[in-house]
Amino acid sequence: MTKILTVFLTLMATSLLAQSVSDRYVSVQRFDTHSGLSGNKVTHISQTSNGYLWAATHNGLNRFDGERFDWYQQNSQIETSLPGNQISTFHVHGDQMWLSLNEMGLARLDVGTGQFTGFSVDASGRPDAVLSDLIFAIQHDRQGRIWLFQFEQGISIYDPNKQQFNHMTTDSHPWLTSLRFFDAELASDGRIWLA
Repeated sequence: MTKILTVFLTLMATSLLAQSVSDRYVSVQRFDTHSGLSGNKVTHISQTSNGYLWAATHNGLNRFDGERFDWYQQNSQIETSLPGNQISTFHVHGDQMWLSLNEMGLARLDVGTGQFTGFSVDASGRPDAVLSDLIFAIQHDRQGRIWLFQFEQGISIYDPNKQQFNHMTTDSHPWLTSLRFFDAELASDGRIWLA
């Protein structure tokens, strides 16, 4: 019994030592404004199928190619530039990126052309506008529609074929008992799960 305990403790100590040695050699690289990032407050990151890493900040959108950052920032003199620099989250579907802009609402980036389209905010439910500027989650469904979950307002679904929104609120959809959305995820069976 003593021999088995000694072997076990030796193996355990060796395992812990190996783990701590490998932990010391984890390669970590930090990026900030001094290394090319447009802002130090990063709110969302994602990698697109073409290999670029995208980072949303409170000072614009960044595309990283593994060596350097390209910035997308607001420019009031260019109509197709980013409408606002404070980005809370984004979602990529195909060649389009949908961005939630703090206090501004929604923008869409055509990744191929680098051009942005802004959408206005109107709580009355116009089909060409979103309900709120507080978009906490964005997701797509199997039909390619974009679902926007707006805190305390409702759900807006953008149909790319009709190029308009359909809105769901507690008034129009009684089953919608809560309007406090924080995140959304598309499951493999096609269902969208909400937090």
